[in-house]
Amino acid sequence: MIKRLASCVREFKRDSILAPLCVTMEVVMEVVIPLLMARLIDNGINAGNMPYLIKMGIFLALSAGISMLFGALSGRFAARASAGFARNLRHDLYGKVQTFSFANIDKFSSAGIVTRLTTDVTNLQNAYQMIIRVAVRAPVMLLFSLGMAFSISARLSLVFLCVIPVLGLGLFLLARKAHPIFERVFLTYDKLNNVVQENLRGIRVVKSFVREDHEIEKFGKVSDTIYRDFSRAEKTVACNMPLMQLCLYTCMLLISWIGAKLIVGSSMTTGQLVSLISYAMQILMSLMMLSMILVMVTIARTSAERTAELLDEDASRFEGGAAYCLRLESGHHHRVYCFDDGVLEEENSVPGRYDSVHAAALPHVPGLYAKNHRVITRYRTEQFGTAMLVEVGAMFIGSVVRQAPLGEPVRRGDVKGWFCFGGSSVLLFFEPGRVRPDADLLA
Repeated sequence: MIKRLASCVREFKRDSILAPLCVTMEVVMEVVIPLLMARLIDNGINAGNMPYLIKMGIFLALSAGISMLFGALSGRFAARASAGFARNLRHDLYGKVQTFSFANIDKFSSAGIVTRLTTDVTNLQNAYQMIIRVAVRAPVMLLFSLGMAFSISARLSLVFLCVIPVLGLGLFLLARKAHPIFERVFLTYDKLNNVVQENLRGIRVVKSFVREDHEIEKFGKVSDTIYRDFSRAEKTVACNMPLMQLCLYTCMLLISWIGAKLIVGSSMTTGQLVSLISYAMQILMSLMMLSMILVMVTIARTSAERTAELLDEDASRFEGGAAYCLRLESGHHHRVYCFDDGVLEEENSVPGRYDSVHAAALPHVPGLYAKNHRVITRYRTEQFGTAMLVEVGAMFIGSVVRQAPLGEPVRRGDVKGWFCFGGSSVLLFFEPGRVRPDADLLA
């Protein structure tokens, strides 16, 4: 998945490399500043050495200016790289969709494809920008600050080694709990987009039959589901801030308490304690940035899985294969039968309208098929390979009922399911070379 998405960087590799390099130089300058401040306090202020004080002040100003310059450059490179990555990803997704057959589109649904092209790509863009900037800055600052802290006082720096594992374990547990909720939220986004599409597409019918209240209620249910799931996920993720503050202030109290005793015992200078507190802030701020990255990556992980699934879809699987359009007869009580031994592997329901469409019109007017309610089943057969069985709903049908269980073997002639209250149409899509139209249809 990561390799597939990384291929979308393409011409923006240069910006993707320069951004982390500039961030590293920015961090180096920020780590040098507390060390200069310690020398300024000990050898300048306490000693009353004005020339040394001016010299260290100039070095501090230069370090701050260089850090600001590299920070601005890293932001510019990261913005270009992430925007370019999103552009290429969106281009690849849209190009992939253009090669899809009806079976591919039904597998994801139109609303699901729209969500992947918009919300999911935006989440990945934000995550990519944080990865090449903040995700580099946080660990580099953590390592450099820890090294400088241990060089000043290894005894006081042991405080960090006690706090970091507690914080890391807490963040891991929060991410593990929040990820499944975000997965459910994005699936509900697909339903929300589908409800909006249905309402806009059939707005004349809705107004003609005075169904505004029903549409509002339907939208409200989906929107309320998103609200509840997202609130639950955000409440879980929000626990990282209290955990961070607990670790931060615990470290500050311990360093101040132990450091004061060391200063009284002449084992540490005031400047060293000030610089050590600054490094403590940098270490804990880097951990806080890691927690922010963890939240963003938790959200983007779901988007990455959904986007990669669309990019990896085999669009040519049924291209050039046989397709049949069947009309169910009332004499068979509108039942759908299994045409071969095999397994019904997966079923996907695509909501839509219930236009009354005769089977003969479907091949000539694909738009009618694309607007109607459909139930798509992936059917792995022994004789004809994998086929897509699409049940197209029509007016006065109601729901499509499935009788045969998913994932279990079925025999030829078994009842797959039926249409409630009336007959409708069934489409069959086969892989190329699997079906001989004359011989197999008459067999």
